Amino acid sequence: LKAAYLAGALALSGALFATDRMALDTARSVNVGKYLILMLGLWYCLLLGGINADVAGVVAAVAMPAVAPAPQGSTAPPEHPGEPVRIIDHLVHNWSPWTTLVIMPLFALANTAVPLDASLISGLISQPVALGIAAGLVLGKPIGITLFSLAGIKANVAAWPEKMNVKHLVTVGLLGGIGFTMSLFLITLSLA
Repeated sequence: LKAAYLAGALALSGALFATDRMALDTARSVNVGKYLILMLGLWYCLLLGGINADVAGVVAAVAMPAVAPAPQGSTAPPEHPGEPVRIIDHLVHNWSPWTTLVIMPLFALANTAVPLDASLISGLISQPVALGIAAGLVLGKPIGITLFSLAGIKANVAAWPEKMNVKHLVTVGLLGGIGFTMSLFLITLSLA
């Protein structure tokens, strides 16, 4: 552990909380650009300080005031009709596509601890075990989750959530394959 970087991380954490407290006290929106710079600085200091940089995300999430108003002109819908748009609604609305389509897939791929090169991938295509694992994750989990969920609904063990249809259920099934990757990531962190 490196004390100078950890002191910097502590100072930046304090600045995050102070920024958010000022936004709450003045009923103004959080300056997202300033918040992002502080958060990236915190991430950098934790990384070089010897603490898992994922902690920066946790600190940033805890520091964000959920009830502060969104910036003027935000296109985000409010959480409940008739309520004002809050900063958290604004951030979720704007970051959700990036998180879903770019960040999470890259995070999952980077944390599988599997080296990716052309010879490895071409070798895996000819291996029955690798093909079986891929089929299980890509086909087996989505089909299993979807069919067993539908069976539960048909047997009156479960009910459809409001505004959900089969397309949503299949999407949830497709996300089921991510569990394997996250397990590898958590094991890697636990044994590190």
